[in-house]
Formats: sequence, C-alpha cells, structure tokens
Amino acid sequence: MAFELYPTPAPSLSASSIPFADNVKKFPTTEKMKELMLAETDGDQTVRSNWAYDNHCLYLRVETTWPTNDNRERAWRFGDGFLLTVSHAPADQPTAFYTTLGFGGPEKVTVVNSSGRWFPDFDSGAIGYRQTRSKTGTVWQISVPWASLPPIRPLCTNHFALNLTFTRTTDSGPVHCQLVNDPDFDSEKTLLRRVLPLAFGEPNLQSPLAQTVLTKARLQGDDSIVLRLGLLTPDPCPAELKLYILQGEKVLEKYFSAMELASGPHQWTVKWSPHRAMPSGLYILRAEGKGSQKSFKKDHPFYVLNPEDIETLKQDLERMAEDINYLHKEAVLSALFRLDWITQLSQSPPWEVPDRMDKLLTEARTMLHDIQAGVNPLQGKTGLSRRAFRSRVDGSLQPYSIYLPRAYSDDKKWPLLVFLHGSGVDEQRIAANQELHKLADRLGIVILFPRGRRLNGFYLDDCETDILEALEAVKSSVSVSWSRTFLAGFSMGGFGTWHTGLRHSHLFAGLAVFSGNPSLPQGISPIESGFDVTDFIETAKSLPLLVIHGANDCVVPVEPVRKLVEKLQENEVQVTFKEIKAGHSNYDYINDHLANWLKMLIKK
Repeated sequence: MAFELYPTPAPSLSASSIPFADNVKKFPTTEKMKELMLAETDGDQTVRSNWAYDNHCLYLRVETTWPTNDNRERAWRFGDGFLLTVSHAPADQPTAFYTTLGFGGPEKVTVVNSSGRWFPDFDSGAIGYRQTRSKTGTVWQISVPWASLPPIRPLCTNHFALNLTFTRTTDSGPVHCQLVNDPDFDSEKTLLRRVLPLAFGEPNLQSPLAQTVLTKARLQGDDSIVLRLGLLTPDPCPAELKLYILQGEKVLEKYFSAMELASGPHQWTVKWSPHRAMPSGLYILRAEGKGSQKSFKKDHPFYVLNPEDIETLKQDLERMAEDINYLHKEAVLSALFRLDWITQLSQSPPWEVPDRMDKLLTEARTMLHDIQAGVNPLQGKTGLSRRAFRSRVDGSLQPYSIYLPRAYSDDKKWPLLVFLHGSGVDEQRIAANQELHKLADRLGIVILFPRGRRLNGFYLDDCETDILEALEAVKSSVSVSWSRTFLAGFSMGGFGTWHTGLRHSHLFAGLAVFSGNPSLPQGISPIESGFDVTDFIETAKSLPLLVIHGANDCVVPVEPVRKLVEKLQENEVQVTFKEIKAGHSNYDYINDHLANWLKMLIKK
C-alpha cells in the first residue's frame, strides 16, 4: 500500500472570481459580492445576480425588476423562480457532474438533480432562503452550504463552475434568463449541463482554517482513493499531517509528514492505492493535522469493490439460474440483480460513498447461502423488498419493489395493488412511502411497484411489458388474488394506468389515476400518440375508476382531465372524481381517497 502527497495543480483557466465573505454572521452586502447579469434568451429583460462565498457557504442574491408570482408550484420550471446548477468541473464543455437546486414558489427550495438523478433524497433544510417582494420587483437571498454541493470545498480548489436560469412568467408562456445559454438546463433528454467557470477569490482571514474532501471515494481494481486538502495559515508556521487507512479500528497503513508553511492558502492532493487486492467493504481514510496552534481530525469513509468477490458470487448464482430444475428462481434472480445494482452504483459520481454497496453484497451472499441450503430467502418476507425478473424483451434483469403487509402469510389469497411511479425517478421513492405501507397493513393488501425502465417512457412498449412481467412474477411467487388486482399510478404512472389498464382490462378489478396525463405529452411517442381513453369507453364500463387531480397542477393541468371525466360520466362509466386544492407534487392526499376506494372494492 502507498500514499502520495503533492501540491494540487491549478487548472490553466481564465475565469472571473467571486469574493470571500469575511462576516459569517450576516449575509454579504451587494458591495462585497460579484455581480453577474442574466440575459433573456428570448426577450429584453435582465436579472441581476450577486455572488460571494466563505468556507461554509456559497451566497447568492437574485433580483428582478418586475413583480413576481409566488404561488406557482415548481416555480423554477414554470415561473417565477430559478435553477442553480453548480459543478466542481470548471470546463467550457458540458458536464455530467453537478448539483441543481430549484428556488421559488410554495416549495421554496427543491433539490432537482444530482448528476443526472432527478429529485434525489437529500435534506435541503440547511439551505438558507429569504425572499423580499415589492410592487417593483423581488429579491432572493440564498445561502447553500458546501456540504450540499459535493465535492466542492473552496479551500481545497481554486475553481468551480455554475449556471443560473431564471424562469419568468409571461402571457405567452415561460421565458428564461441565463448566465450561460443552455437549452437543456432542465432536460430529461440529456443529462449534460453547461456551466460558467469561476474562480474563488483569495480568503482574507486572521485565523487558520482547514478543509478536506474525498473526490474519489471508491476503489476498484487499480484505482486510487483521492483526498483534497486545503489549509489557510495567517502566519508562517510548522505543520504536521498524519494519514491512516482503517478497517474498523484496525490500522492498515499510516503516513506522517512535517513541513514549514508560508502564510496564505495551501492545497494538496493525497492519493492512496493498495499494493494487493483487498476484500470488498467499507474502510476509513483518517486525516489529522496540526499547525498555527490548531489541529483538525476527520474520517473519510471509502468503499473497496473487489471484482473477484462479485465474479465468484455471480458465477454461482448464474449456474443456479440456468438449471431448469432449480427451485426459488425468483430469489436467484433477485440475488443476481443485487450484483447488477452494485455495478450501477459504481457508476455514480466518484466522490459518493455508496454505503448501500456493502449491504447489497451482504444480501447477495446471504441469499446464496440460504438458496444452497434449500431455503427461499424471499418466502413470507414481510415489509418492503426489491426483487427482479428476467425480461423476455432483452434478457436483462428488471427490478421491482414489493410490500407485503405485516400479517401476510401464504395461507390465503391477498388483494394486490400495482402502483406505477412518475417520470424522472425509479420506483424506489414511492415504494418507500410510509403512508402506503400503513395503508397496506391496515387493509391487508400487497403492493407491487414496477420500475419504468426509462425516465420518461410513459410505460409504452417494453416498459408496458415490464409491468405485465412483474405482475406475472408476483403472481407466481406471492399468494395474491387474481380477481382483486388493482392498478394505480401517479403522473406518468397515471397515463400508464389508463394505457395499460384499459388495454389489459381482464387483469384488473379497478383503476386509480392520480395527477395523471389522460394523453401523451407532445413528442413522447408518435407510435402511441393516437391513444385515446374515450376509445375504450365500453371497456371502462366494466372497471371502477378513481381519478384524483389537483386544481392547481402546473405539470399536468386539470382541464383536460375534467373534460375526460365528463365524457366518461356521460357514457355511464363508473368513475369517482375528486378535484382537490393541491398542485402536482403533493400526493399526500392520495392515501385516504385510495384507502376508502380500495376498501369498498376489496369487500365485494
């Protein structure tokens, strides 16, 4: 094993710098911030932005010269609000690594995207938000902790990059003002974003500071772990640095360096790589330092993924999957998918420590052990789990989540609810909804959450096939009632419910649509663009329907849904319609309406 320590090379890049804010107790005044103007891509309005930073936060002030509408949800998309995209990569080319935050509207702060993952689980509570409105304009003051913008730490690097897009409401639709012209700033069709390179102005402090951050936190094959270290010393001083590699409390390797530091900022890079293969698992890189009469200590978790560990498990499981006489095939495929899942996680941004990798590897090993002992590790497993089937479309392993109620047993047939998620995310978020779990426990119903294999596939073609195959897999492995199977969906999943439920009505005892598109958004699929719910009126007469929609929905406007419901009711279709005072994103209202509707149908 070996450590390398060397000064961090600065990129040869010309960029404007933003100043260091030296009063951490107050938001910086505009005089002490860098001004950058946003130009409208189609119009003559401008938006003023001002920027500063300190070792804790990035500070942003945004000012409009017109009154804004603060009532629209997802104001960062529909107006009046803005998207902030920040990247550690100060490049002139589009980047795939960034954090995008949305500001404005009732939500105030939304974590929109993290390097291509839409609406990631992320606590935005530490992000500061203040809005001041007047008849002539609006001012926002935003403070974003650097911990919310990984892997950026301003003492550890000289540069970063960002873009700001303000969306303004007009009578003819939203208009955008941007720092950098990027037509794909909010696109699902590409995950690349354009950003403006910026430099950090030199800090002016009289007390020492230290920051460390792992910019590469996964070790695979011949890779290295990379740590960035930044120090600010007001005066010349001797300094010490100690580095340790730990497995639990066991020290595997240590490193010591003593140096004389001049006054000012200092940046180093630490690389560590093992001399021999290490077992897969979580480890710690500990950094300890001393200088200017202060010391610091920080533990940085990282993950080692040994390809041999994965390959050995995969070979054993694949042999089982290929044996036509082998029992517990769903468990074998679900264990195999955990290895695919680990591979997917290994493609995430390099600074992320995927703690889930260790859990998935342990699960796959335990499942293999159980199967070899003749035990089905999935049988009767209550609560939430993620399983997989082998797709007939392309032979891939396709996951789905399933919740079995607490009282579940194989002794009786249980009603089944198939719930389709919305666009931009997979099924795991809605599957983790605790209120749906309570509903399942209370009603005694199994809930299946298929995954839409494309972000905006609208459950067409092979995505629809995945729904049907997931349903087959559950019906062959879980004791569910074929005559009490219901289909529901939110947003994109609402369209999938109309489309799949009406085309395969013999499979379902009722359909529930929440904030759902009654028809495809323009440009999604020319093949299926002719789908019309009203072409299936005779089919719909045999199905109880529940339709719930927010009156203030900006994403899927309610008016086409109202017209559809009126048409269905005119033709004596059994549809329950609830229009509620809500927007698109708030689906907490679903559970009570869904529970009451299901309760009546389950008893029939």
